Amino acid sequence: MNLFAFLSFWEVPMSFSAPTSRAQRSRRILPWLLYLYALVLFAMHFVRIFDNSFWGDEGFSIGLAQMNVFEMLQVTAADNHPPLYYLFTQLLYHLLGNHGYVYHLSALIPYGLVLILACTVIFRQFGLIPAVVVSTFASLTDTAIMFNVEARMYSLGAFFVLAAYLALHNILHSGKTSDWVIFSVASLCAAYTHYYALISVAFFYLALLSLLPQDKSSFKKILITYCAAVVVYLPWLLVLLPTFKRAAADWWSTFIPSPINCIGFFFNPSWTVLIFGLAFLLYFTAQAKSSSKWLFAPDTIWLLIGLLSAAGTSAVGLIVSHAVRPLFLVRYLYPLTAVVYLVFGFLLSKVRWRTILSSILILGTLVCSLPDFYQTYQREKRIDLATTQCLEVITPSQDAVLYTTNYFLDWTLFDYYFPGHVHAQIESSNTSQCFTFSDPEIWLFMEHALSDAELNAASDNGYSHTNVCNSTFAEGPGEDSFYYIYKFQKSANTAP
Repeated sequence: MNLFAFLSFWEVPMSFSAPTSRAQRSRRILPWLLYLYALVLFAMHFVRIFDNSFWGDEGFSIGLAQMNVFEMLQVTAADNHPPLYYLFTQLLYHLLGNHGYVYHLSALIPYGLVLILACTVIFRQFGLIPAVVVSTFASLTDTAIMFNVEARMYSLGAFFVLAAYLALHNILHSGKTSDWVIFSVASLCAAYTHYYALISVAFFYLALLSLLPQDKSSFKKILITYCAAVVVYLPWLLVLLPTFKRAAADWWSTFIPSPINCIGFFFNPSWTVLIFGLAFLLYFTAQAKSSSKWLFAPDTIWLLIGLLSAAGTSAVGLIVSHAVRPLFLVRYLYPLTAVVYLVFGFLLSKVRWRTILSSILILGTLVCSLPDFYQTYQREKRIDLATTQCLEVITPSQDAVLYTTNYFLDWTLFDYYFPGHVHAQIESSNTSQCFTFSDPEIWLFMEHALSDAELNAASDNGYSHTNVCNSTFAEGPGEDSFYYIYKFQKSANTAP
């Protein structure tokens, strides 16, 4: 069998009946190849979770996971995220303990569930091409490589938004009552995972209204679904409004993304947007030629609402950022990525040249993304090794006070790596201030080496010092964080 014959199987619906020919036997193997492919992708991320290096936002997640539920709800209510992800992380923490891999699992498990949806629901309903496209892009884009193991809520949001979108497809095709239930539960879980995921699934609810002109009996189901969404989310909506006011007053971001930034977030490598645009034009041109009512077909509504959700969520974030203040980061779009990839795969599976276009897309993405994945993996190993070596020699006593010039260390990571110790952030230009106190032991985590003047200031205040290590420690958001770590001990004859 030559290569083109093998690739042509992408065009043929899968058959699970007993094979009667060589071609059918080959097609029977393809589902197992898909499962193996997804398993390999999952394993590539699984080996990354066994490290103990985090950055500030992850440290915040870890801190909330270790609180009781009531404390966590209070803290996240005052912050800018709803509580479902933190509840999930708390569950993992109480089941498996305080280990680095436990917090990475909070992202890896939802990613694994996305792969399961790709290999089951998506494969059965839409075929091999959409299943492979979703599996590949949900695993190997730059953002997927990051968020599939990062101890944040984006991977969980992606799973719930995709599940709601799949249920919406069934509803638009005269789905069962169970599809309505799945849609309601998944969309509400998405809304309780991330506020921008709430905006994303709100567009899905608009798509339900398209059923009314065709099926008057659906009015009751739509009404129940809408009412359930309002009743279940109303308690947290009362929290969201004051949170929005606080964020509008003192949100830290000053950068507003552009529409190009938003589009580029979904398409990585960037050239894949060209194949998407071609598939979009080919599909809808063919639909317009085949039927005068194509615009009202369930598949058309479903595809367009998926794209409208991505565009609309971006638009809401950009409008709010320009009208109020910058409150939108492109990473907030991550829960929608699997939906866009499913739309991409669906379009490809229905157009001419599907074999060639799909092969170029998948093979090209693998060629471009696998080296990036390997570099990320090597970097993570290097940082984790450095962090482990630092933790072996950083041994603060119970009375030690920790100071740093890095915001993230002081904000969350000191509490994770050195629980129970007093800590504070200092200005890099005013290091000497920490020696004016009477702390018997001081540890400094500096982003620059201390000068002779700074060391003399410590000596003048009765402190001897040791440069414990100079190394990468923990991790910055997308960059290495290098520290000069010092221990200062108060001399016995000058201690109060």
